[in-house]
Amino acid sequence: MDTEGSVYGLDHQARCLKAQLGEGERSRFFVGTQDFKHPNELHLIDYDEDESLITTHKIPHEFEIRSIAPHPAQSESVITVFKEPLKAPKATLWRLASPESDATGKLRNDTGNMEAVVHIEPSDHLAAIDDILWDPSSSKYNRVLARGKHALALFALDEAKASAIATTVIPVKSIDSTSRGVACASWNPHADLIATGVGAAVLGIDLRTPTRPAYEIPAAHTSVRCIDYNPIKPQTIATGGTDGFIRFWDTRSLVQPIKEVSDHTHWVWTVSFNRIYDQLFLSAGSDCRVNLQSIISISSAAALSDITSSSDNEDAYSADRTSSRDEFSGNSKPTDGLVCTSDHHEDSVYAAEWSAADPWIYASVSYDGRVAVNLVPRDHKYKIIL
Repeated sequence: MDTEGSVYGLDHQARCLKAQLGEGERSRFFVGTQDFKHPNELHLIDYDEDESLITTHKIPHEFEIRSIAPHPAQSESVITVFKEPLKAPKATLWRLASPESDATGKLRNDTGNMEAVVHIEPSDHLAAIDDILWDPSSSKYNRVLARGKHALALFALDEAKASAIATTVIPVKSIDSTSRGVACASWNPHADLIATGVGAAVLGIDLRTPTRPAYEIPAAHTSVRCIDYNPIKPQTIATGGTDGFIRFWDTRSLVQPIKEVSDHTHWVWTVSFNRIYDQLFLSAGSDCRVNLQSIISISSAAALSDITSSSDNEDAYSADRTSSRDEFSGNSKPTDGLVCTSDHHEDSVYAAEWSAADPWIYASVSYDGRVAVNLVPRDHKYKIIL
């Protein structure tokens, strides 16, 4: 089942895509190319829902981009993790020159530039940087976490200094018999708690007391490839693995997953809760599929739905509300299950992200450089909001 939206093609291969978090009016995403033979580019893409149109702003980026971490509040600031030939991956905080827009807010399909602000370098204890996470709880946004294969490191960012200094380095060891390192990490939006995928296991690391795991899931998957915290119910995490499964866990009770989804036929590379409606959930993988799931039974909307239903029976306007729901959503409420699948991709999909400006829009990128922007189907949207 296909969904509304648009497709945009890059000139090079790509693995990383992130929403421009500091942009609250337009649905915009950063996409980075990954070509070790040719100069690369950081693309800022804008999606106009009224015209189903993608416009872009390209920024030269010499080396292959491995990961992107947009600033949580400043639209012109972004960190890229990149790889120079014969060197370990490192990161840089960049400041973009403001791209020009037309009268309606669309980008002008032009080329811009950016300047390096702070460099984040590997060290003896952090041999390479694979990803960067911004501290979601700090209003100053001056602290980031670098993920390496066998360690995590906290860096304090000071734009007055050319390089950031690691304030804390946390070694991370696999709890199984293999030497597999940290493949993914997610920062709890309400605490100094990092969920990491290490081999087959999930380890929760409290940054205040990092010497022992805050929680462990010894055999979450054959190999954990992606992880995400629910932004509204932070005790809930989602994991995806090489076994093709997506599992949801309550970190307060880890005897078994609270839900399991098996709609992918190969490795799952990315999982993502919707920031506003946590009953909406994205996943994508090596089967070229981007799946939109409804997981209302384990979301914050489950309890709210019970309260609302009880209130509706007592409210004087409940009949009008029910009539509107019948007209637009077929007299049905959201239930668990696969809402739709985007079939725009013909190669492995490595990233799928929700728009920071509109909770009904999401984007994805496949290895062949194809970017697809899709919308939550209208009938399912009305089931949620009516």
